[in-house]
Amino acid sequence: MSTNSSSQSSGQSLIHANAFLRSLLAPLVLWAGLVILISLQGMPGVVCVTPLAWTLALWSGVRYIQLSDGSPGRIPLLGPAILGALLGLVMGILFALVSVFGMPATSPGDWQKMVVLIVIIVLIGTLICAGLSVFTAWLTLRHKQ
Repeated sequence: MSTNSSSQSSGQSLIHANAFLRSLLAPLVLWAGLVILISLQGMPGVVCVTPLAWTLALWSGVRYIQLSDGSPGRIPLLGPAILGALLGLVMGILFALVSVFGMPATSPGDWQKMVVLIVIIVLIGTLICAGLSVFTAWLTLRHKQ
């Protein structure tokens, strides 16, 4: 029995690609669409709500496990970790783009503050989203057992 399970797990890919893409694209399209639409209406400050948008990673972790149909990959929480990190990273990049182009700084001191804030949002968002996604994926896997 152990040979069967080890050969089965070695045949699996590291992550479930379809579940990964579907769990990543939905929250990204939602968040990017809202930010772009509201920013084009003259309110680029909406991007300051990015830390709240990080909670979308909670949904992504659960959704990844649900869509993987019991085979989330050889390392079950690797997919949700990468998924959350990528979600946070792209949200951070969107934050940076809207901040730089929608709310440009006027003085060198303001530019330095903006760069520091962007770096913080990108790094912390990447880590927090990865953690949130892994947490809910772990809870979902645990519930399925």
